[in-house]
Amino acid sequence: MEQRCINIDWLEVFCKQQIPLTPEYLSAQGFNVEVRDYGTPQYKQMFTIYSDNTKFHPLYEIRREPYSIKENGGIFEKNDCHIRLSNYECYKPNCVEKLQAFFLRFGLIPQSISRIDICLDVLHCDDGKDMGQFIRDYILERYYKVHIARISPHGPEVNGSFFAAHGKEAMYEREYNSIKWGSPTSAISVKIYNKTQEMAEVKNKPYILDQWRAAGLINEADINQAAKLQTVRYNIAKLTKGLNFAKDKVKIRERLNEQKAKATEIKENLKKVWRIEFSLKSAIKGFVREIGNSEDNKKEVMYSLNLDNIQKKSHLLFTFMTLAKRYLNFKVVEMTRKGTPKRKDRCADYFPVGEKDIPIYKPVMPTINKDVARGTKMIMNYLQMLADSATDEEMPYTVRQAMGTTLTWLGHYYHLKQVENKGQTLLHWQDVLFKKQNQILTSLTTIIELNAKINAYDEGKIKEEDLKDYINNLYDHSFNVLQDPSIGD
Repeated sequence: MEQRCINIDWLEVFCKQQIPLTPEYLSAQGFNVEVRDYGTPQYKQMFTIYSDNTKFHPLYEIRREPYSIKENGGIFEKNDCHIRLSNYECYKPNCVEKLQAFFLRFGLIPQSISRIDICLDVLHCDDGKDMGQFIRDYILERYYKVHIARISPHGPEVNGSFFAAHGKEAMYEREYNSIKWGSPTSAISVKIYNKTQEMAEVKNKPYILDQWRAAGLINEADINQAAKLQTVRYNIAKLTKGLNFAKDKVKIRERLNEQKAKATEIKENLKKVWRIEFSLKSAIKGFVREIGNSEDNKKEVMYSLNLDNIQKKSHLLFTFMTLAKRYLNFKVVEMTRKGTPKRKDRCADYFPVGEKDIPIYKPVMPTINKDVARGTKMIMNYLQMLADSATDEEMPYTVRQAMGTTLTWLGHYYHLKQVENKGQTLLHWQDVLFKKQNQILTSLTTIIELNAKINAYDEGKIKEEDLKDYINNLYDHSFNVLQDPSIGD
């Protein structure tokens, strides 16, 4: 069994508050709260809560009081908020269950996962290939990529896909330490990078090293080396700062160079742990696959991307492998007998990591305009045509109201504003029509006249057919009130 370490590296949840989750309220509940002096582009207030006074290990980051309120034409409700796990908390046991307990305790109703990063840490590819070598081979076009594969030479997103790599020039080749497919705005992105190097150069995270040690990726000697590197980095920072004030700058520079050389030596000898990380945005609602052998018994099986389905390590690993089956699917570049490249679909598959027998799931995302099925488009067009052309005699009030409701829902679901507006307009005028009908049928003049007709019929002054004709004409008039300029809105 390959040594692997699966974790959440980022989890942010969109919630609704039943009671205002203010810093004062949380402080009264025993939490240490640190309020930021400024909010975010979406929220006025942002603060971090800690379980104690040390402030070494934050629990959650909370953003609340949105600027854009729906009742003012915005996008948020007043009680909307976002809650993010701290990076430290993400690596704690049962972190999702603890978050759910926090929601339950303080009356927070989770609506959706705004963002989740699921990462798998490994020493090499499943077949033993060095991960850096694999990245290099991909750059040299020895592999094709199947999904999220379009490359832009200048970096901007192209049709939802993006590619970027980082590394350095070595003596005989380029050494790549990271590669990424997908842009910051993509619903799904995937990144492979040297996590050991990142922590050595940016910030050491002992809690991640503890996870690696528990998974068998590193041992005690590796942790000691990482600790030595942190000491050397501290010395470098101290010497660099002291260089500005030292009298003997030559001596300080010598010591600084010694420490830099020592840091380089330690980094080169650190065991490389590579991270494969999927980042999923709120657009991903779950995953679906088809089961059944024939058209008659085919059906879709779906599992949702929610907090219950990411509680356990096994849940995370299944989700990761589901994504890897689709988005870490490469093709080995092969040549024909004539020396030309084979078609991609005829080349052999290659998966750097992943379970080969796992079924293929597709991500479920909200449908946008271009994905509307042809039959659905025909239905929407026909409903709009009927709404514009059918008369009141041909289409009763209840049918027209149902049509307006249907068009409004379809337009909202498929993000077709024109269709949604048509449905809302239809509902509005049906409401106007209903009010005007009532205005005529319940007016004092109508009631007096109707009573007079009924009394005349009781006294035998008019026939039954005459009374029926009067009532029918009254309703016909009420149905034509939209064309009657004498009746106001």
